[in-house]
Amino acid sequence: MITRNDDLAGFWWIPSNPDNKLAGIFSYSKESGMQLNLIGSFVDVSTKYPVIFGATNNKEITLINCSVTNSNFSTSGFSSLKCRVDNVFIGAHLSFPEENLFYKVEVQYTYLTDWIGEIQFSTSNISRENHEEYQVTYHLPNAYTFALRSALLKLKFNLDSKINLFRTNISKKITLEIEVENDLKFEEFITRFVYPLQNFLTFVTGKPNAVERIDVYSRQKNTISHHNQNISLPIQVIRNQIYHGEDRKENFQLSDFLFGFQDVKDKFGEIIDKWIENHEHYEVTCNLYFGIQYQDQLYLEQKFLNIAQAVESFHRHSLKYKIMVLPKDEYKKKINAILSSTPKEYEDWLKQKLSFSNEPSLHDRLSELIKTVKESIQPLLGDTNLFIKKVKDTRNYLTHYDSSSKKKASKELELFWLIKGMSFLLQSLFLAELEFSCEEIKVFISKDPMFTLVRDNLKTEVIESKLRQESIKTSSSLSSFPQEMKIQKSRIFRPFFRRRRWWRMRRIFILRK
Repeated sequence: MITRNDDLAGFWWIPSNPDNKLAGIFSYSKESGMQLNLIGSFVDVSTKYPVIFGATNNKEITLINCSVTNSNFSTSGFSSLKCRVDNVFIGAHLSFPEENLFYKVEVQYTYLTDWIGEIQFSTSNISRENHEEYQVTYHLPNAYTFALRSALLKLKFNLDSKINLFRTNISKKITLEIEVENDLKFEEFITRFVYPLQNFLTFVTGKPNAVERIDVYSRQKNTISHHNQNISLPIQVIRNQIYHGEDRKENFQLSDFLFGFQDVKDKFGEIIDKWIENHEHYEVTCNLYFGIQYQDQLYLEQKFLNIAQAVESFHRHSLKYKIMVLPKDEYKKKINAILSSTPKEYEDWLKQKLSFSNEPSLHDRLSELIKTVKESIQPLLGDTNLFIKKVKDTRNYLTHYDSSSKKKASKELELFWLIKGMSFLLQSLFLAELEFSCEEIKVFISKDPMFTLVRDNLKTEVIESKLRQESIKTSSSLSSFPQEMKIQKSRIFRPFFRRRRWWRMRRIFILRK
């Protein structure tokens, strides 16, 4: 198994010219990605090589989409070549695109093992006649098999062990296997299964999951014959990813997750089928929402715009909601009436401005979405009308930067809680699409420790917003809070309000100066 920070030294060549072999090193790191450093240069000079073959440590290696990033030639005759690599297949020489077909893929995700959580260890001391023994016993469950519409999905249990003179590490590891009847290209496996399931685990665990390992199986390549049967051996794949994962520093309990595998074990296959189908249907929504989960170091304004677009995209692509304000014929009649009374020179301009006038507004979209999951999300959002207004005003300001709407837009801490509230709304909608009941959704999302904080702070921000609308000064507004609200603010959010007071005092000082 090749992991990050591993270097592979060997010989490399282009499939069309196997005699022109170059010595070099393939390196893989989180910071630099995948690179191939060669001593010498290929006879066929190019800026990009679709396929490069390699041989190292008795392994056949295929490098895909190798772009030349640096090429040096000197008068002494020494030359070197550096390439950036997109995908690596370790275990076979594959001629692309002809041999880019596989029937099975095995994937390990960051928190899949934690989420399943079935391997149990037990320890015991055994007294022998002359010595004491310390025994570790594990119970390895049988694999779970689920028949999906387009594939067979398995959850396979195994153990990893590392032993040296001073320490023995035994860790449980669960692999997700996907097998299809008709061979697929590697990119199709990624798009249809690997990436949607990565997002599913990120969704249910509440933590960004990375693909830690991926193996593919070919019917023709990397096979051995055993009792007159061809047995396929795994071909490890390393690919560039947006999110590579972080080093784990703690273990998690099942109560930390939105819901656990044990909660849905009997209908897990149905849930995965629906998730894969929905992921394809709501592709833009998923990309916008999960993009935030994998890129946490974003400005609040960027996160808000992403989540607002994700919510709007969800409504636009859902079949449950109306996509037009007026019926098509009535709208067309109305537009023709408007254009017929417009001077010819302004017709094209007006037609362009009215092109999206029959679509629901963001306010209407949010109202319909909240109504769908009202029983589960109402306790969180409080005054839904004011919540919708804050989302709309903030979106309008951050999109158009209209100075007149600046005061209405949420900022800093208020914007943070607004983002969290919209995230819970989108989570509830995803769960509703998986056909969970409103009561189940309410139980799932309320388990999150952030739920209580968001609920209480959205209520706090609602009160402050109403007071601002009534032109009441901040000092009097704070004194008019209920006593329990003031206590909650002082205990839980003291650091935030200290920082807010500091900025206000600093602003006053600068203005006076």
